[in-house]
Amino acid sequence: MIRVLIVDDEIAVCRLIEYLVPWEQLEMTSVGYANNGPEAYRQIREKQPDIVLTDIRMPGFDGLELIEKIREEEKTTAENGEGRVLFVLISGYREFEFAKQAIRFGVEEYLLKPIQKEELIKVLEQAREKIRRRQDQGKEEKAKSQTMRSLQENLRKSWILELVENLLAAVPMSREEVNHKYCFEFQDGSYCGMVIRSSHSDAAEKIDAVTEILDAYCYEYEWIQREREIRLLLNYGEERSGELWKRMTLLAGPGMRIARSRERKAMDDCAAAMREAKRAMNMRWWKKDVFFLSAENFVGLLSEEAPVLNHERREQFLRQIETMDAAKTASWCSDFLEETAARGDAFRARMPLTMQELETAVQEVITEITKEDPESRRARTGWQDASDWQEAKFLFRKEMESWVGLASESRQVQKNFPIRAAAAYIQEHFTEKITLEQTAEQVHLSPVYFSGLFKKETCMNFSEYLTQVRVQEAKRLLKQGTVNVSEVAERVGYSDARHFSKTFQRLVGITPKEYRKLHS
Repeated sequence: MIRVLIVDDEIAVCRLIEYLVPWEQLEMTSVGYANNGPEAYRQIREKQPDIVLTDIRMPGFDGLELIEKIREEEKTTAENGEGRVLFVLISGYREFEFAKQAIRFGVEEYLLKPIQKEELIKVLEQAREKIRRRQDQGKEEKAKSQTMRSLQENLRKSWILELVENLLAAVPMSREEVNHKYCFEFQDGSYCGMVIRSSHSDAAEKIDAVTEILDAYCYEYEWIQREREIRLLLNYGEERSGELWKRMTLLAGPGMRIARSRERKAMDDCAAAMREAKRAMNMRWWKKDVFFLSAENFVGLLSEEAPVLNHERREQFLRQIETMDAAKTASWCSDFLEETAARGDAFRARMPLTMQELETAVQEVITEITKEDPESRRARTGWQDASDWQEAKFLFRKEMESWVGLASESRQVQKNFPIRAAAAYIQEHFTEKITLEQTAEQVHLSPVYFSGLFKKETCMNFSEYLTQVRVQEAKRLLKQGTVNVSEVAERVGYSDARHFSKTFQRLVGITPKEYRKLHS
């Protein structure tokens, strides 16, 4: 609702206006009235009306002075050179020329006394439309501003992401180019990568505790979140470095670890700074009681030696997986990781990446076996969030056991599938004259291979299994007692009743007639 304040030194005029205005129809409401300049000024500040209907001549100070005072206050907040409050002057005939001068104060309209209802409503309708246009314009400008801020933020974060992914190494840019293209305001000074890792899932909220410090000490900074880690690039003056990192060290603790790279002076070194900060954070497993990790305290964090999981090691691992022995595969992983960790900081700093490469390798094997996404079939053990190296290694070992166990189960299911399909085919067609060759063809195996596989999985040959199925159905029919032995033999696939009886007696121990009599 549009809020309206009525100002006139005559209380009767205020009440008349309040009576004449169809408030609900105009989507307006009266917030009251004042009878002098100072009171009107106070109510405008307190009640924040959208429209003020004011007389010119009033005690204290007049309507024009009131408007001027309000406009002076609005100068610091007014948009597009306009005041927020719309003023409508009420004047007598002799004040007409005087009232026109009020236009320079942004007065919307004026009304001559005696006030006419139609004219009053018309003026208020015009004021309402102006307020609506202004609101629509404000919403549009706000939306444009929000869109622009969102685009700028996305650009800035895209550059940080490219640094993290090391996509900019081959395309160096000057500070001016980065500032222009990605909406930054980097300055001469130091650049430093930083990683914040929360022990909880609310990592994004942790940035609030950091931004206050960064706002005070940095020329520029930006961040992105990767799961429980916040990756940042900082730009600050050398003179602020000591106090900045002192504050950050005090902020770090058991619930929030902070790692930083060494300081760099060139924009081209920002990607290396981001990578070094991440690797410093990776050293947390071997520094359980250190909550602020500085790259300066480790050796060779940016060493780019041959991949830890090289081709030879990867092939060894894949051969180990092929054995489908979960315990032995997990043990191989533990030994390999311990051997890698013993090679020093440069290898420890890349340990999470090495473990992810092992994960990827086993996932590829499972995907090949199951033809589905393995992620949907097991729960993570959370080795990434382990508090130290021994816990991380233990959880990773359990995860490898889970992966390989899943692969083994899937392979066993695949091996059993032809036998299950053959059993279903036999169950459906045992009353017919079916053969091993026919059944093997149904499951797309050669008769020789199918025969061996069938006996291995069922512990009987094809003929014995078919006979068992037929005899089981014969038992069911004989228990019903509604058909004779010859009919039972025919229904279960025997054309010779005598042969059926001999087979039944051999497997059950009594003749079909005796079995029916026993269960009648």
